[in-house]
Amino acid sequence: MSALSSLKVLQSPHGFEWLKSKVLPNRLVQIGIRQIDPGERRRLAETNVKFFSMQDVDRYGIGKIMEMTMEYLQPSKDRPIHLSFDIDAFDPSVAPCTGTKVPGGLSLREGLFIGETLADTEALVGM
Repeated sequence: MSALSSLKVLQSPHGFEWLKSKVLPNRLVQIGIRQIDPGERRRLAETNVKFFSMQDVDRYGIGKIMEMTMEYLQPSKDRPIHLSFDIDAFDPSVAPCTGTKVPGGLSLREGLFIGETLADTEALVGM
């Protein structure tokens, strides 16, 4: 289930009505997305969720992406961070058993850098 499904502003998908939404759109950043389907694109637009595509990662580099992410998520450096990492974000050459084999995903080093950057904040409270 997409992280977008847990947003407070969205209705729970059929079968998940019991799930209470807790995440505010301004507290979510998605990194490394690619091949966005029309429903996801609509939800991103409706909720104004911050995201960085793989094209952004290629353009700016993962270091700059994480810098922009932290400026957005932690403007005053006082919020706890929870990391949810979807294995599908990795390129299939790194994660060959993923159910969604879409070429052009994050490298192993980029994925590790995301985790290292968040850990270095000392605000990472869960994964």
